[in-house]
Amino acid sequence: TCSFRDWLAAAGPAGELLAYLGAVEESYDTVAQIVRTYVVEGPEGKELDAQFFEDLAIKDAGHRRLFQAWFEAACEVRTFAGGAQGRPGTVVEWLRSQGLEEYTMHLESAGYDDLSLLADLQGAELAEMLDAAGVTKPGHRAKFRRATDDLRAMS
Repeated sequence: TCSFRDWLAAAGPAGELLAYLGAVEESYDTVAQIVRTYVVEGPEGKELDAQFFEDLAIKDAGHRRLFQAWFEAACEVRTFAGGAQGRPGTVVEWLRSQGLEEYTMHLESAGYDDLSLLADLQGAELAEMLDAAGVTKPGHRAKFRRATDDLRAMS
């Protein structure tokens, strides 16, 4: 495993990506977690979810290209997209399939115990659910958004 500093320096050899070090350290535990969160299987193979750029507020096109090049080289990513998962039968199975099982108790105690209810959440309602479940890490919020979009598409 490499440190966030080493990762950013490798992705941007001139040091231009080190500006994101604070945001990355605050929001993620490891580089591997970032990869697990944003590299998804798509119809053409591995894809980088564009939510990565939003969650880290990466607006500079040059910085986006550097990150994309790193994901292409390190993870065999080919395109940007969102992921698709099969639909589990329960909220617990759904959370487990997304690697978000740590939020099970919070969702249940807040009354979010039905997959069809979760599939209908969008915008402010989805943000309210994420807040109620204590989901503060941008990567986890991205996974929830992507997963609820997938649930809605399968309904």
